[in-house]
Amino acid sequence: MHESHIRCMLTTANLPQKFWAEAIHHAVYISNRVYTSCLDNMTPFEAIYEEPPDISHLQVFRSLVHTLIPDTKRKKMDPKSQQGIVLSIDNNSKAYRVFLLQSK
Repeated sequence: MHESHIRCMLTTANLPQKFWAEAIHHAVYISNRVYTSCLDNMTPFEAIYEEPPDISHLQVFRSLVHTLIPDTKRKKMDPKSQQGIVLSIDNNSKAYRVFLLQSK
């Protein structure tokens, strides 16, 4: 990843530079799942694992999401979710790293 790609992601998402690591992680995750001519039109993921990647779970960097607040951490009339933004994707699962807007 070139630094201009990451700068562009952060600028477009209107995020401060402190999120550079998450931007890089997100960009590399997606790059490993995009076809490339140097691998005979395979993805790097496919070249390693010998099966095409499942990309149905992908979210746009800085997508607005709502995360569930567990029952044990809220009272009866409290909101059931809180708003956040997607920063990156976990390598080993389909979980996301989310920045919670209210609690920072």
